[in-house]
Amino acid sequence: MLDRFIFFDLAYAIHAVNITAMTLTLLFYLFFQRVKQDERISVLLSLGLTAASYAVSSTTLWWPITLDFMHPYLLYIVYDCQLLVLLWALHKILRLKYSCAFFYLLAFSLGNCLLLFIMYIDRVVVGNEDVWWYWYVYSILAKIFDICLTIGLCTNRDFLRLAVLKKKILEPIGHRLASIR
Repeated sequence: MLDRFIFFDLAYAIHAVNITAMTLTLLFYLFFQRVKQDERISVLLSLGLTAASYAVSSTTLWWPITLDFMHPYLLYIVYDCQLLVLLWALHKILRLKYSCAFFYLLAFSLGNCLLLFIMYIDRVVVGNEDVWWYWYVYSILAKIFDICLTIGLCTNRDFLRLAVLKKKILEPIGHRLASIR
């Protein structure tokens, strides 16, 4: 009973809350213009396309033609990658400044993709059907990632200080690459 709650019921509830929060925040930003002007379009695109992608993916996932086409874990990875590539391309084409919301979407979507890929390998490639600790880790982390992604998208704030982490990780790498040249 607890496994069903952790693996299914809680996931659907959080998914519905996330879509609702993104949609309501999008409407709020559209009508009250609370976002800085130079980031406004980036936030609106990120929020709107993510809410639409989440809604479409949850609706089309269980269609028979979809399940015949691809395994659900891989399908979610494809949905996330398509969304990220679309947003990145729109930012490049429209020459938009990347918002904090976009970076949170990028970080937590890639984290979800990694979790989904490991789960796909475990369930499909290896053929494991027995519940083990990684399934719980996957379920809990996926929910945490979704909640953090939604908070980052809706607030457009760096509430986890990912920018500081990014600087600490990428700055030393940049110095090493510069010294190689």
